[in-house]
Amino acid sequence: SGNTTYQDDALRSYGKAVEKDPTFFSSWVGMGRLYVLRKEDAKATDPLAKAWALKQTAEVARLQGIAVKNLNAQPDVAAKWLKEALDREPSAEAAYHLGLLYIDARLNNPRAAVSSLQTATDLALKEEKSSGKPAPAWLTDALYTLGDLHRTQGNLKSAKAIWQTW
Repeated sequence: SGNTTYQDDALRSYGKAVEKDPTFFSSWVGMGRLYVLRKEDAKATDPLAKAWALKQTAEVARLQGIAVKNLNAQPDVAAKWLKEALDREPSAEAAYHLGLLYIDARLNNPRAAVSSLQTATDLALKEEKSSGKPAPAWLTDALYTLGDLHRTQGNLKSAKAIWQTW
């Protein structure tokens, strides 16, 4: 609906909770999760860093990687966070964002981009099939980009197969 009232309420509640007890992990990660959801990535990095100091989880690494990626200042740092997330737990979303980082001219690693995007699309398609839930919104873009990367590397057979899935 676009109404962020509940999110604002949750952020205030998380803020009050960490004022009372700064060791409350779920409030720090909840704050970070909401800031990333709202695309307020600059605000997300501090609560996520505090959550990471308390408990090093794949979710915190994934959210921190996405926030840093969206800030578009340090792609190598964002890639480090997303790789950390993937090392801890398979995640289609983390693999997708990592693949996009590898396409970035500052990292420029097409092979790694193909690998990450392949992982992302495989995991997303598998989850869609097994759960019956709709695919993530980014899946269409990931499939197209993956096919285009295969095409630019001269792998037309793979590009065709991906684009047929697309």
